[in-house]
Amino acid sequence: MRRIFIVVVKDVEEFRKYLPIFSRCVSSALMISHGLRRDTSLIFFFLNEKIGVKILGLYLKQVRPDEQSLRGIMRKIIRFVVLRKDKKRLHAGIFASRGELYNFLKIGSKPYTLVEARDGTDIREIKFNGYNTIVYVVSLNTPLDAVLKNLGKRIKFQRVRVSRQALFPDNLIVLMNNELDRRFL
Repeated sequence: MRRIFIVVVKDVEEFRKYLPIFSRCVSSALMISHGLRRDTSLIFFFLNEKIGVKILGLYLKQVRPDEQSLRGIMRKIIRFVVLRKDKKRLHAGIFASRGELYNFLKIGSKPYTLVEARDGTDIREIKFNGYNTIVYVVSLNTPLDAVLKNLGKRIKFQRVRVSRQALFPDNLIVLMNNELDRRFL
């Protein structure tokens, strides 16, 4: 089963301010004890800049789980967003492009889009039968209801709650990966 995590970031300043959290999102989404999740992708979508940065587990190389080693990659992402360069490939397995959030949510055939919400359905109650791609959208500070309100007719999504407590995106991604691992591995 393919997994796609989308982390909505308000702007590049929020990304800089919370860089350790966003660095941990990379390791939380893509890394397992013996390597990388090849069937998983992580997308940072910068809302104000309308830029998406895709990190593809299948093609990613030379990354380690610690924040120090991810710092160089995160700097490349910041540089791209700030300078709005035309360069599309930032690193092996990391690609950037401009577009609306809708463009990054249009994913393959039969995706099941889940959006983290405090009042969402408990993830343990969700049935994943018949889906080959799970898309999980989470944010640090940006209320997703307002962001996804105008997408409601174009993209079907389910509001879910992965934790009863308010957690950072990296922690929510870990919990989602654990739930998916339990069900599909």
